[in-house]
Amino acid sequence: MQKESITQAELKELLSYDPETGVFRWLKNQRGCRSTCGMAGMVAGHIRPDGRRTIGIQGRRYLAARLAWFYTYGRWPEPTVDHKDGDYSNDRIDNLRELSFGGQVQNRGTQRNNKSGVTGVCWYKADACWRVRIKLNGKEKHIGYFKTLDAAIAARREAEAELHPFRRRS
Repeated sequence: MQKESITQAELKELLSYDPETGVFRWLKNQRGCRSTCGMAGMVAGHIRPDGRRTIGIQGRRYLAARLAWFYTYGRWPEPTVDHKDGDYSNDRIDNLRELSFGGQVQNRGTQRNNKSGVTGVCWYKADACWRVRIKLNGKEKHIGYFKTLDAAIAARREAEAELHPFRRRS
């Protein structure tokens, strides 16, 4: 991971951060900015296609969530910062937490091609039942087979509560 080069004091000279809204604003006009986005009082940065806000400072781009953490606590999150609610545009400090990469993967939403609506629950055609699995430390763990979708979902939720404490519950 690349090391950030700005200090907290430099950050606070350039930007204000509202922890209630998660919004960064420029404190003074930015040199070389040809649009209004770099003017004092304007919201800083741009939204990437994945929904994350990035802010350019001293020729480097930073994720707003990482800047929020650094602005508030005076240190960079190690190794990463996660949005508890899964909304990358919600950079309120109470929505952010330090998390390992493995923990962040647990917090992903359900994939688009999922037919049951629940991660780790799929229809097992050979036995005409619902199969429940969960990953732990990169290895798949079989939870069981269930006749009803409700029973399979309940088993998956129970396994998540025990094995994946960072997973968003839907």
